[in-house]
Amino acid sequence: MEKSTFEEKVSTLSGDEHSWVDFKQDYYGGGIKYRKAEFIKDVAALANTLSGRDTHYIFIGIDDGGNIVGANEEEIENSEEGQKHILAYDESDLQQIIDTYLSPYPEPSLYTFEFEGDKAAALAIPRLEKGPCVTSKKIKDDESIYLRSGQIFIRKGSSNEMIDHEYLEKIINYRIDSEKEDILDSVHKAVELGPELIEKMSSAVEEGSVPIDHDDGASVGVEQQFTRQPPTTGDEELNQDISLWRVRDSYRLDRHPLWGYYTKAETLNLDREAVEFLTNSSLSYQLPGIYWLHTSGIGTILDILLNTKDTSHIRKVGAEILFARGQREGFEEFIENSDAISLHGYGPYEEYLQEIDSKRESKLDYVIESESYNLSFGDVSERIDIKNIEKDEILAKIPVVAKGLQTAQQYVDDSGTRVHQRNKFKNCLHDLEFALGSVTTE
Repeated sequence: MEKSTFEEKVSTLSGDEHSWVDFKQDYYGGGIKYRKAEFIKDVAALANTLSGRDTHYIFIGIDDGGNIVGANEEEIENSEEGQKHILAYDESDLQQIIDTYLSPYPEPSLYTFEFEGDKAAALAIPRLEKGPCVTSKKIKDDESIYLRSGQIFIRKGSSNEMIDHEYLEKIINYRIDSEKEDILDSVHKAVELGPELIEKMSSAVEEGSVPIDHDDGASVGVEQQFTRQPPTTGDEELNQDISLWRVRDSYRLDRHPLWGYYTKAETLNLDREAVEFLTNSSLSYQLPGIYWLHTSGIGTILDILLNTKDTSHIRKVGAEILFARGQREGFEEFIENSDAISLHGYGPYEEYLQEIDSKRESKLDYVIESESYNLSFGDVSERIDIKNIEKDEILAKIPVVAKGLQTAQQYVDDSGTRVHQRNKFKNCLHDLEFALGSVTTE
């Protein structure tokens, strides 16, 4: 979003009640648990609300009269009474909070703008394709419960409300209709294949490479299998996932299947298409996906990264990948062709350019969460020194850490606790990938 677009939307929409817009003057998302719960409710409500629009917004730093008043650095950094201003977080921090408390969770983009030294912002929340968005974890203190697991919120007028049965039916029907459109799109693509290719497909069916099912009513369903050479046993599930992605390019893996692919990468045929699909899925969970990219040349990597969704948190990670690899020309081209960065502004850009030829250890300081990890959960127990680990050891550790992440994620899903353990494993996987990127080009 450009600054002029932000100003136009604020001036046009303020003063009226819109179910897809929320205006905030002083907006706090953490510190006090009540504030965090309110932030989660705001995001969930806007993600669930059916407005006919692809994106809903929370505008931050806007007073009741629709004026852009913003917040200065002191107000942002020194919030009162333990509260934490929403602009004190970066986009990846906000995404991690959303990921922890909502399932399925939206992936918002945070656009920040300066007005005479003060900051205002827009949090753009995309339409959730697989709704409804449900709270997955409780927020409470000794006195009150501010958020319960299993709640569904929607936006009505200028307030958030618990969903009623009628609106829930609307969300379900909307999802069904969307999936119908995908199915019809697939049918249209099949029709466009033409008789010659259909005949070849028929031969493939007879040979067993495209399985079909039929019932007594003579209705026939064809399961589309895309064979990538050479096919492997581990590729069977991946082929099905790639088939879904080909039909709907917004399709991404859920967490558990993605962590699973990290644990069994050796069984997969990682051709260009598989690498692109798995990288896109990793980026949607704030992982760099270097594990999939590391054997590719810079031209392929740059092409894949430029085909990712142009949102600031995804493109930020893409820039960090090229920085870690020391790819100056690729980094500059990527920044130039990423509207989410070039229009929004990307803080470390100049500093990254200055440091891009530095030694591995120096560059890692910019992109990793921690220099070392002591992990212990389930069957996994590992001590890992991110800055001093070599390539072969990185490749051996990534599947092990992913297995621990799978176990910890399942525990979080089942009990709503041990989130910090899950986050340690995820951060370690994130840092191992960047360590891999930094040694690949040495």
